[in-house]
Amino acid sequence: MKVRTLIFATLLVLSCALTGVAQGNIQCSLKPARAPELRGLRLEMTVGQVRARYPRLLPPGPDDNLGQFKLMASSSQLTEADPVAFKGVDSLYLYFIDDRLITFSVTYPYLPWKSVRQFATRMSETLKLPDDWEGDENLQTLGCDGFQVQAGWRARSADVMSNYISFKEPNAENIINERIEKQKEQQLQSFKP
Repeated sequence: MKVRTLIFATLLVLSCALTGVAQGNIQCSLKPARAPELRGLRLEMTVGQVRARYPRLLPPGPDDNLGQFKLMASSSQLTEADPVAFKGVDSLYLYFIDDRLITFSVTYPYLPWKSVRQFATRMSETLKLPDDWEGDENLQTLGCDGFQVQAGWRARSADVMSNYISFKEPNAENIINERIEKQKEQQLQSFKP
């Protein structure tokens, strides 16, 4: 009987440990479709949804031959697109794959934050995210179920750093890598000496 109890207890402890390992680096249970909105943007928005919200932000045009569409907008471009929505934003980066926003990053002008951690905590409060960030003095990461949020510094000059926050579906870029490899293989297969 003692042996059975010992085996059961051991299996219970192992089960709990494996559950923790399987969850990995996830600190929040939000999925990409439920990620918070920031400046009117949210993961998994389509190009059409972003264009409908900000008609002057995205230039017309199709994706590239891999299904990607990228935009890097400066503060002056953002002011032209929507001066109210992008007030206080230094730059914006959008990355779509197959018409779906899989990464976006917002960089803010210099503010005297004491640390990236202080900035990350403020973002958690504002966006109603868990305050379970991990990292160091340069980069804090919050792992959610299917996406990551990162808060960090970007150099603007030798002595001025700007803060940014980015939302990213971490494995989405693997789709592009697979497509690149497939194109290479097709090029090799279609080669005629």
